[in-house]
Amino acid sequence: MNVFEALRDAVSQDPSRAASSLGRLQEIQKTPSALAKMIQISSDKTVPLDIRRMAIIQFKNHGTPNWRSKILFTPEDRIAVRQTCATFLEENDDTVAQCSAVIISKLYRIDGLTAWPQLLPGLISVIQGGVKSRFSTHAPNPTISLSIKRTVAVLNQVLKELASLKIPGGVQFMGQVVTEIHPLLKSIYGQYATQLSTAISPTSINEPQVAADVEVAHYTYKCLSKVILWAWNRSGAKDVDKQEIDSFFSSSAPQLRVVFNLRVNLVLALRSRPSAHPDAVGLKSIQYLTKHLKAFGKLFRKMQQSAVPRFLALPECAPLIMYYWNKVIEANSLDPSAIGESPDSVYPAPVLLQGMVLLKDALGQWSPSHQNLLSKEWVEEAVGLILLRFLPLKVPDLEKWQGDSEEWINDEDRDTEAWEFDIRPCAERIIMTMTNRMPEYVIPILLKELERAYGAQNPEDLQAILRREALYCAMGRCLTWKESSFNLGQWINGPFSANVSQTSPSYRILKRRIAWVLGEFGHAGTVPPFHMQKFWEMVTYLLRDRSESSDAAVRLTACQAIRSSVDSLNFDAATFSLHLPQVISGLMALLPEMDTIESKTRIATSLNNVIETNGAQIEPFINIITDPIPGLWLNSEQNALFQAALLDLAKQLVQASKNSVPLLHIVIPLIQESMMAENRLRLDEDGLALWLTSLRHASSVLPTAPNSPSFIDLLPGAVQLLGENLDLLGSILSIIESYLLLDAASVLKSSAAELHSAYLQSVKSANGVNVKDVIDIINIMIQVAPSGLWAEAMHSSGLFDYMLNSVVRDKGNDRLLIEEFHVFARIIIQDVTIFLRLVDAAQARTNGNIDLFDKLLDQWWRKFDSMAEPQHRKLTAMAMARLVATGRPAALKRMSGETFNLWLDVLGEMKEAIAAEDENHLHLYWKQNGGTIPDRLLKDSEGSLEEGRRKALYANDPVQATLLTAYITAQLQEAPRNAPTGPDSFNAHLAKADPLVLDQLKKALM
Repeated sequence: MNVFEALRDAVSQDPSRAASSLGRLQEIQKTPSALAKMIQISSDKTVPLDIRRMAIIQFKNHGTPNWRSKILFTPEDRIAVRQTCATFLEENDDTVAQCSAVIISKLYRIDGLTAWPQLLPGLISVIQGGVKSRFSTHAPNPTISLSIKRTVAVLNQVLKELASLKIPGGVQFMGQVVTEIHPLLKSIYGQYATQLSTAISPTSINEPQVAADVEVAHYTYKCLSKVILWAWNRSGAKDVDKQEIDSFFSSSAPQLRVVFNLRVNLVLALRSRPSAHPDAVGLKSIQYLTKHLKAFGKLFRKMQQSAVPRFLALPECAPLIMYYWNKVIEANSLDPSAIGESPDSVYPAPVLLQGMVLLKDALGQWSPSHQNLLSKEWVEEAVGLILLRFLPLKVPDLEKWQGDSEEWINDEDRDTEAWEFDIRPCAERIIMTMTNRMPEYVIPILLKELERAYGAQNPEDLQAILRREALYCAMGRCLTWKESSFNLGQWINGPFSANVSQTSPSYRILKRRIAWVLGEFGHAGTVPPFHMQKFWEMVTYLLRDRSESSDAAVRLTACQAIRSSVDSLNFDAATFSLHLPQVISGLMALLPEMDTIESKTRIATSLNNVIETNGAQIEPFINIITDPIPGLWLNSEQNALFQAALLDLAKQLVQASKNSVPLLHIVIPLIQESMMAENRLRLDEDGLALWLTSLRHASSVLPTAPNSPSFIDLLPGAVQLLGENLDLLGSILSIIESYLLLDAASVLKSSAAELHSAYLQSVKSANGVNVKDVIDIINIMIQVAPSGLWAEAMHSSGLFDYMLNSVVRDKGNDRLLIEEFHVFARIIIQDVTIFLRLVDAAQARTNGNIDLFDKLLDQWWRKFDSMAEPQHRKLTAMAMARLVATGRPAALKRMSGETFNLWLDVLGEMKEAIAAEDENHLHLYWKQNGGTIPDRLLKDSEGSLEEGRRKALYANDPVQATLLTAYITAQLQEAPRNAPTGPDSFNAHLAKADPLVLDQLKKALM
C-alpha cells in the first residue's frame, strides 16, 4: 500500500477502516522517503483537505523527531522537504499552516546555517515586501495579507526555537538575529499598531483585512516579545540590550492601554448595537485582539519571574501595574457578566488575572508607601474589593461542588500554583501579601469586618453565607500567625459553634471553610491552649457529621485539618487522646465513602500522621485500621501514591505497636506486592521502608504457627535484590543486616550459599560506600553466627578468595582493603582454624608462585598504620595474637619483630584498665557516653527490638569485652604448645626479639 492510500484510509469515515489503517501507517513511516512523501502530499492543494491535514500532522509528529535519520531521509529528500516548506507561506488552511510553522522551526533548529542558511533572510524578505505592498495601497489584497500572516507566524516559531538554544554557537547566532531583526519588527509593529487604532470599529470589525491586520500585529508583537525576552535574560552583556529593553517597555505600557481600551470599547459598542453583531471574521478579530492583550501580560509576567527587582525598576512599571489593577476595579464595578473566560467578554478574566499576578509579586517588593501608590485608602479599597467580589465562591464553583463535592474539594486543594491561573486563589495571595507587607493597614480592616460579623446573626440567604465564607477565608489566610491581634477561641465558642450547628444544606459552605480555618490555625499552633478541647470537638464533629448540611467536601476538609493539626510543632497529644477513638473511627468510616483514589490517599495520609504522633495509644485501634487494608489495596487501581500511603500506614502501625509479629498477616503480603516486578519501580522505597521497620520490631523470622506468613518467606527476594539491584543496595543492605541481627542461624541455614554469592556480586559491582556497608554486614554475620554456618558458603562462593586476592595484590581503594582486613581479623578471633583452612583452600587454587598467607601478613603490616580507629587497631592486635597462638611458622617468624611492635603500639594507645568501682566493667579510653553504644551503630533503630539486639552485639564484641593484655598473654601461653617442634621452636623465635622490646612488652602485659 502506498503512502497516499494509507493516509486516505486513516481519515476514512468508516471506523473499522480507519482503525486498521493506523498500524499500516506506522509501518509505512519506518520506510525510506515515506515521511518526505507525506509533506509533499500535505502541500498539494488538489488533495482533499482532511488527507492533507493528516499528512502534515504525521510529519510533524514523526518526521521532525527523526529528521537526522539517514535511513528515513535521503539527502535529496531533505532538499525537497525544505523546498516544500516554502510553499506553506501562502497556505489557506489554519491547521496545515500551524503545523508547517512548527515543522519549519524544528528543522531549522537542526539544520541551521549549514544546510538552510537562506530561510531566515527569505522570511524577512517576504515580510518586508508584503508589508510594503500592504501599506502602499488602500485596496485589500487577501493574497498579500495571507502571505504576511503566515510568514510572521513561521518567524515567531523560528525565534522560539532559536531563543531556546543553549550552546555557545547558538547563543551567538541568536544575538546576531536579535540585533538585525529587532529594528525591523519594531517598525512593522508600529505600522500595524497605528493602523489598528484607527481602522477597528463596530462597522469594520467584520472586514477580512481588519482580521488579517490584527493577526499580523499579534504575531509581530510575539516575535518582538521573544527577541526582548531573550535580551532581558542576558541583560548586562551589552548596554544596547538595556536601552532597547527600556525603550520597548516604555512603548509597550502605553500600547497596552491603547489596545485594552480599544477592545473594551469595541465589545461594549457591539453589545449595545445588535445590528452590528460580528460574524465569524469579526469574532476572529476580537479573538486575536484578546490574544494580543494576553501577549502583553505574558511578556510582562515572564520578565517579572526572571528578575522581580529589575522588572519593577523599569520605567513606567509601577503605573503599568496600577493601570491593570484599575481595570480590575473597573471591571468589577459592572455587571458580573462583563467578566468571563470567553474571548469576546468585555473584560477577559485571563487578562485581569495577568494584572493581578503582576500586582501580587510587586506588593512583595514594594514598600508600604511605594511611589505614594499604596496609601491607606488604596489598601482599604483593595481589601474591600477582594472580600466582596473575588473571595466569595461563584456560581460555577457551587455548581461543581453540587455536581461532585469530592472532586471539587480535591481540585481546590490540589494545585498550590492555582493563583497563577485563577482569579480567586490569586486574590487570596494578594491579600496575604498585603497583610505581610502592610499589616498596620490590613489587619485593622479585617478585624473590623470580623467584629461586625461576630455580632451579627447567622446568615440566612446564600449570598450572605458566601460573604461570610469569604471573610473566614481571609481569616485563615491572613490572621493565622497574628494571635496577639486575633483570638480564635472567641470564634470557636461563638460564631463557629453557631454555624456548625445549623442544619440548612447551604451551611455546608461555611462548615467546609470553618474546618479549613481550624486546620490552618491548628497547623500554625496558634489555637489558645484552653480552647483546644473545643477545637478538637469541632473538628471531630465536622469529620463525622453525616447530616444534610454536610457532605464529602466538609468531611475531607476536616480530615485535612486533623492531618495539619497533628503535624504541628505545638501538637498536644494528651489533649488529642480524648478524641482519638472518634477521630480513628471517623477517618475509617470516611475511607469507603470516597469514590476517588486521590481522596482515599488524603485520608490514609491523615491516618499516618495521627498514628505517628500518638504512638502506643493507637494499639487498641490496630485491628480497626488493618482490617480494610487488603481490600483497599485490591481496589487501589494501581495508584502509586495511594499504595505508598497504605505501605506507610502499615509501617506506622508497626512502629506504634512496637511488635510486627501480630501484624505479619498484613505486612508480609504488602511487602510482597510492593516488591513485585511490575510495582517495584513505583513502590520500592516505601516497600523497603516497611520491610526494614517490620524486621526491626520483630522477635522472630520464623512462622509463629504452621502455614503462617513469616519474614523467612521474604528472605530469597532480599538476597536476590542484594545481588542484582545496585540502585536499592543501601536499603537492601539494611534489611539483610536486620535479618542477621534477628536470627542469623535461621538466615544462614536457609540461604547461606545465595547470600554469599550476592555479597560477592555486590562487592564487585557497587561503589565504595556500599562496598564498605557490605563488608560491615559480613563482619556482623561473623560475630553473630558460628563459623559452621558461613565458612563453607564463603569458600564455595569465591567471596573469601576474592577478598584475599584483593589485599594480597593490593588491588583497590586502601580504605576498602582495610575493611577487608577487619573481616579476616573477625574470622581469626572467632575460629582461627577455619581461617587457616580458608587460606589453604585459596592457596590450593593458585599456581604456587605466591604464598598467600605470608603475603597477607606482609600487606596487613603495611596497612596497619592506615587504620585510624582505635578499636580496629585493637582488633588487628588480637588477630595477630591468635595467629601466633596457632604456631604457624609464618606467624612465629614475624612475632619478635612486626608483631611485638604492633602490640606495643596498640597497648600504648589503648591504656586499658578495669574500673576500680566495677571490676566487671572494662573501661576503654575511647568509649564515649559512659561506654554506651555510639549512635552511629544504632542506625536509627532506637525504640525498636533491634535496638536491644544492637546493644547486645556491641556489649559482646570481643574488642569491647576483652582485656587486650590478658588476651595476648593467653595466646602467648598457648603458642609453645602449637609450635612445629614445641616450645623449643617457639623459644627460638622469641630469642630473636630485641631485649629492650621484649622487656617493654613484658611490662605492658603485666
